[in-house]
Amino acid sequence: MTYMPEVIKMLGVKPEEKFNIVMAKGSGIKREIVHNPHCFNWKGLVNCNGTLAPNIVLINLLNGDYKIEKIPFKPKDGEFCWWKRRDTYRSIQCVMV
Repeated sequence: MTYMPEVIKMLGVKPEEKFNIVMAKGSGIKREIVHNPHCFNWKGLVNCNGTLAPNIVLINLLNGDYKIEKIPFKPKDGEFCWWKRRDTYRSIQCVMV
């Protein structure tokens, strides 16, 4: 039995959602995380290389020494996205400049 779905929910992210891990203020840890972004999948915490992150990273997340910093949504070039204007929704195609 795996408790990963409960851990993911407790940390406030969704499966496969990319996020950065940063040091929490006041933590005694001096080493910074260099393999951002991370995400959770059915195996556990995965770093940007697609490999499982070391267990100590997950332990420090649960202890509060590290915290999750969500990556803001940014549409890809040519992708359609929706936005709400007053009481209507409109669709536009994203063009990167």
